[in-house]
Amino acid sequence: MAGCIATDQDLGRLKLSSAAPSITFQPLTESAFPMLQKWLSTPHVRLWWGEPEHEIELMRQSMTHPFEQGFVASADQQEFGYIQQWRPTDYPDEEPWAADLPIDTVGIDTFIGDTTMIGKGLGTAMVHAFCAKLFDEGAAYLVIDPDAKNMNAVKAYGKAGFEHLLDYTTPTGVTHLMDLTRSRFQRTL
Repeated sequence: MAGCIATDQDLGRLKLSSAAPSITFQPLTESAFPMLQKWLSTPHVRLWWGEPEHEIELMRQSMTHPFEQGFVASADQQEFGYIQQWRPTDYPDEEPWAADLPIDTVGIDTFIGDTTMIGKGLGTAMVHAFCAKLFDEGAAYLVIDPDAKNMNAVKAYGKAGFEHLLDYTTPTGVTHLMDLTRSRFQRTL
């Protein structure tokens, strides 16, 4: 599968600077794992993602899953983040909030790993470009589930068009479930 690209023109619709970089997505390969291990070990990612070794194993497993897929995101050819798609309804024991979602709901997880790229609007641009990719591929409904305390993520996802759906209390905190429909996404263009 070829990488996906969001053009400077697409990103300009997000009201980013006219010099906004192109965001590309390369499917996850084994060669990305040393970089992902490094990123997952940084304090700002580990705070929200957990043990790096466990997350790496889950990413490896997703490479053989029929629906889940991870990507390394780049801005102007500089790798800066990770984003993945998954189906929440495949995990009812782990994500009880997914029980009421349509079966074809697509979930998104993401982080910016390169600390030099934080605070530049790339989180919003990456999520927006990935949503465009998913909707182009036929998705109808997307969700993202940041921790309610992760206000930077909540704000970035809101700027990409996601809206608050519900809060779900877990043993480790509160999940701030957000959703995005195709029609709402089109209004962000």
